[in-house]
Amino acid sequence: MKTLTLFLLLCGACSADIRLEAPDEPLAVKEHAIINVHGIPVASLSQAKVDLTPSDGVTLIAARSWTGQPFLLFQARRPGTYTISVSLNSWLNDLEIAVKGAQEAAGDDLEVRRLTESIRRLQAVYEASSASCVVEVAGEDDNPIVVPPQGVAWAMVFRESSQQTPKLAQLFLKLRQEPKLSDLEIRIVDPDQATTDVLKDYLDLLEGNLPGVCFADDKGKVFFAGSLPDTVDGFMEKAGVK
Repeated sequence: MKTLTLFLLLCGACSADIRLEAPDEPLAVKEHAIINVHGIPVASLSQAKVDLTPSDGVTLIAARSWTGQPFLLFQARRPGTYTISVSLNSWLNDLEIAVKGAQEAAGDDLEVRRLTESIRRLQAVYEASSASCVVEVAGEDDNPIVVPPQGVAWAMVFRESSQQTPKLAQLFLKLRQEPKLSDLEIRIVDPDQATTDVLKDYLDLLEGNLPGVCFADDKGKVFFAGSLPDTVDGFMEKAGVK
């Protein structure tokens, strides 16, 4: 048991060498760029956290290439300097392994709880492995209108960009690529961007259910407001698209 615990603590102290590969030259407003993420094992992608400052007017989607290479798809609708950070706390995975190992080795619930509490206390000692990069965007402000458009059916998706997972990013990509949704105006908004009274009203309809979505017809009448479905089929069902 002691050998197993020491081994796991040493593993937790080890950190991944994360590196972000961003464009060297400034981007144009609304220009897409790929930021490759190196040093994070595929099995640990779900534990990675992405932070973006500032986030207003920015689309940042986490995805993987066909070869399994993690990357971030970046686009800004306003000129400025954007800082992107990616961090990984390997302790989350080590904690699960430690608990499982303790259960198999001891089978003692009290010992398992003690081991779990010890690792969680030590977790705070080690900083998460992280890397950051800066992306410059030049040009004139595109100044997008983020209120729901008139005359077309639309979907307003609210989600915390700092808590976006690879699974959620893949869903957004699939929604934009789905031919049956080509006539549906889909807007993805961070709650912090809900600065207008109109957006605040739609955010209030979700009653804190994030990620969430509001669907409205071409007259602007909302016919669904609730949790965001986790599949394209579920999204189309709520949108009334067949």
